[in-house]
Amino acid sequence: MFLLFLYGPTTTIGILSFQGPEGGLTFPMRGWSLHWFDQLFKEQAIGDIWGAWRRSIGLGLMVMVTNVTSPVLYALGTLTTKFSLCVILLFVIIVTVIQRRRARLGSDAGKGLV
Repeated sequence: MFLLFLYGPTTTIGILSFQGPEGGLTFPMRGWSLHWFDQLFKEQAIGDIWGAWRRSIGLGLMVMVTNVTSPVLYALGTLTTKFSLCVILLFVIIVTVIQRRRARLGSDAGKGLV
């Protein structure tokens, strides 16, 4: 139940970000598309984030929070989540490879001493 409570909202946001153009923020979904991901990269959809960033971080967050929630924000959340998971996975793979190399080198060095 804890995992469902923890990952349920993230999963829901991920699913709803693929809603069709006429869909909203509710189930049942009205088609599947990448429409909201396309809208994410248009400046009008997410506002002038870089201008807000230059003014101040606090003001930028306040401007984003006061906007009406839309599937575009769900698409942004999905992309940032996927990116974070990819970075974590990359570093887990790198650490695993380094540990295996160290173990192999350590066992090879032990054989040479005997």
